Amino acid sequence: MKKTLLTLTISSLLATGAFAQQDGFLPSQVAEQQKFETDYLNAVNFDRFKVHLTELTKNPHIAGTPENELVKDYLVKIMGDAGMNVKVWPYDVYLPNHPGKSELQIISPVQLTLSQKEGALPEDPFSDDPRLHLGFNAFSGSGDVTAEVVYVNYGTREDFMKLAEMGVPLEGKIAIARYGGNFRGYKAKYAEQYGMIGLVVYTDPKDSGFTRGEVYPKGPFFNETTIQRGSMLTLDYTGDPLTPNRPALPLDGPEKVDRLDPKDVAFHTIPVTPIGYGAAKEILSRMTGSEVSEAWQGGLPFKYRITGGSD
Repeated sequence: MKKTLLTLTISSLLATGAFAQQDGFLPSQVAEQQKFETDYLNAVNFDRFKVHLTELTKNPHIAGTPENELVKDYLVKIMGDAGMNVKVWPYDVYLPNHPGKSELQIISPVQLTLSQKEGALPEDPFSDDPRLHLGFNAFSGSGDVTAEVVYVNYGTREDFMKLAEMGVPLEGKIAIARYGGNFRGYKAKYAEQYGMIGLVVYTDPKDSGFTRGEVYPKGPFFNETTIQRGSMLTLDYTGDPLTPNRPALPLDGPEKVDRLDPKDVAFHTIPVTPIGYGAAKEILSRMTGSEVSEAWQGGLPFKYRITGGSD
């Protein structure tokens, strides 16, 4: 009996392996499926992708703006023209679409206002569009803070723990962190947990910049003014922050949804702003504290330091 069971088990495994090699289809169905996929790909006009991309990106289209409505209208039209039955569902979402007033300055040992916007490029006619905002991170806290700066590497939990082990004072300081290593929102979350009062985030050229290859517009890597934007939310749920696990139905619609008061939502409270590594260089190059380890060293042409120093 044991021998029979063993034989059946081996046969079952062999059969499973054979089916797995056919991408989920029975051997008798493979030829038909491959013909279907070939016919489908042959029916696609790949040159149209360029047309769609040009249309979708001809305006800055931040969520909630009239330009974003144009993107929605275009998608509805194209899918409708393709024979799809398209229905648009409206929602009222608590989402910032403008940075408001934002300014980043070094006040000592020099006075210098740092750029928070990408540089205009003659090769890129979109780069000087007047509708482009400053770089900003959605759901940043608001405030006006002044303090010594501390370099926190990628701002991961381990990075903050390392700084605490080293005895680096963090409370009341402003963090500067490079993108990477974790989701950007956790950089703010951990900085706030350690008592820091602000956060500056930038992409280091070691991670995407001139040390990796040609920068934009000649290549795909970040130039010195490129800014990575994005949400800072680190809530325990996704979607609209005021309607956890429920659809954010229209405020004036027939079906009402209970919404949280923003003051009762665990948003980050410290101000956060993203910048390019050209602006970050102005901060990092003036820091005078102890040198970082090799693992924390970035790609700018000077030795990175942990603290800004007394000035």
